[in-house]
Amino acid sequence: MRRPGIHEQLLDIVYPSECAGCGRPHVSPLCEDCFRQIAHERAREDRCDDLLPQFAFIGLNAAGDYAGTLKDMVLRLKDSESRMALPLAALVAASLGNDPDNMLTRAVCFVPSSRKKIAERGFNTAELLARRVAAILGRPVADALLVAPRMRDQDRTPGAQRWANASGAFHAREGVALGGPVLLVDDVLTTGATADACSRALLAAGASSVRVAVAARAVLRRVTPP
Repeated sequence: MRRPGIHEQLLDIVYPSECAGCGRPHVSPLCEDCFRQIAHERAREDRCDDLLPQFAFIGLNAAGDYAGTLKDMVLRLKDSESRMALPLAALVAASLGNDPDNMLTRAVCFVPSSRKKIAERGFNTAELLARRVAAILGRPVADALLVAPRMRDQDRTPGAQRWANASGAFHAREGVALGGPVLLVDDVLTTGATADACSRALLAAGASSVRVAVAARAVLRRVTPP
């Protein structure tokens, strides 16, 4: 996984950037006021618990909807702007609240990415988020999953086909034994097909339960399992 170099870190300090939300000059990619606003908006949303019985994971938290500032930050992260990972991870952690089921997870896992996408971006966005979320929670990270080469890019796959594309496409690394509950992190949840397939692989590897945490939830494009 590519990590920000020393030159990138120094540039962030010496030349403050603009806040992704309000556009005002700020050292970090998201100012405190915009952070609080996004967290406040998310607190008023439902968590789609009515949909959870259809999935292998038992909990879902998102920093907010895939729109506005959150969408812009996620797209910038996908476009290799790794500095967006920390504020997004902080928003994800804030969305977990003080629920002990989220805070006391045995390990934080992430949706794996193909070698091609990692080569293009320099890192796996889900892994980058997961490592920062884990650091905030004080929990270990488990690089537990692999993705099959035959799986097509979900971003370019129509919603109705995502379930067939993701089904059976993920499996645990050899020797992985997860005992206990785990938290699965990804950047965006659209239909839930990828999170569901990864959750099934984690459960097969010994996880007692899986909860999902994402930076954004594309509610308008949600497609439930067939």
